[in-house]
Amino acid sequence: MCAGAISETAEKTWLEDIPEIRSANCWRCGKATPRGYVFCAQCTPRYGETVLLRTAEDHPGKAIFVGSIPLLRVVLERIRGRRVVKWWMGTDALTMWMCPPGMSRWKVLAHQWKMRLLERFIDEHWVTGRRLLEDLRRAHGISPTKVAVVYWPGKYQEPIPLQTHQAFNAVYYDPGGGRFKRWVYGMDVIEALKERFPQVNWIRLDGSQDLRQVLPLADVYVRPSRHDGAPRIVEECRISGVPVIFSEGQEPDVDKIAKELEALLRSKEAGGRAAGPRSQ
Repeated sequence: MCAGAISETAEKTWLEDIPEIRSANCWRCGKATPRGYVFCAQCTPRYGETVLLRTAEDHPGKAIFVGSIPLLRVVLERIRGRRVVKWWMGTDALTMWMCPPGMSRWKVLAHQWKMRLLERFIDEHWVTGRRLLEDLRRAHGISPTKVAVVYWPGKYQEPIPLQTHQAFNAVYYDPGGGRFKRWVYGMDVIEALKERFPQVNWIRLDGSQDLRQVLPLADVYVRPSRHDGAPRIVEECRISGVPVIFSEGQEPDVDKIAKELEALLRSKEAGGRAAGPRSQ
């Protein structure tokens, strides 16, 4: 289901010329934001939300579809005169050109055809991270001139104080679900790591927890995902100084992740807490 070849000029545009949109203030409330986020922690939209945004330059403004994008709502917002923005989060971009394991082929095809139908109504495409540009490049019919990188702000944008503790706690994300989600989030890798490191206390996150209660006791966040945009929790961990082992959306290597974990365990045993960003 991969789209056909694109020209060398378009290739260069996709790889080099996609701009990043950043802001010093929240686009909803005007509050100052760190690291160029376009929304503050209180105004960050949820996945599936539609944000109606009006700025001084935009009249009557934008309708930003975060992740999901209902066909009829898009048409309605265009009738109202708003610019339509599709904000790509992750696997919604992946399924524009491939059918991942565990996902219905017909569901993927329906998604692709819907997006191609809507393309004429979409004014801007935002991606949460540059890793998703390759997905959109391989999707048929999306112009790079309409694409920008706009990072999805974290819910916790300021450092969360860490606490001293005895056990070695490894945090990972598992939203539950079927074969597709297990493949995407690398649950097979997590299970292999649990067997190798029985001395580690493995803490599962499913998205419902308050990170202010979890991160203070975390020694590492492990994310062996096979596809990702720019996960908010990765940025939240790095802001707070929690080491991150992140496969960066590539095929995770169990042995490399294990070496990272062993180094962190040795540091803990020596009486220290390893800090700073890590990746596979």
